[in-house]
Amino acid sequence: MDRSPRPPEKGINWLGVASLVIGLFSLTFTWIPLIGCSAIPLAILGLILGLVGILTARAGRTGLGFPVAGVVASLLAILVPIAVTFGTISGPAFLGHSPWTIRAGACAIVDLIP
Repeated sequence: MDRSPRPPEKGINWLGVASLVIGLFSLTFTWIPLIGCSAIPLAILGLILGLVGILTARAGRTGLGFPVAGVVASLLAILVPIAVTFGTISGPAFLGHSPWTIRAGACAIVDLIP
């Protein structure tokens, strides 16, 4: 029988788990141009929960893995829709043509390649 003292086990960081779940959930919608921006408020909530979870973990009560993963997922869920929407709207302008021009004689056909 080993009677050596064990260090106290850390509990699960439920704020970190919630942050990770919210971050991953909002990250699934971020790839849709324009509509993906609606996931940003949810990702901000996940970011706040993850940061509070990191502060809880630094106090030594819980683990640090879930909150860090939640913060990363939430940050991606904030940055990806901005990049996707910006790339969708402004990307062709960098190539020298506008995606919003309509061909003469056509009805609502978008000219992507001049």
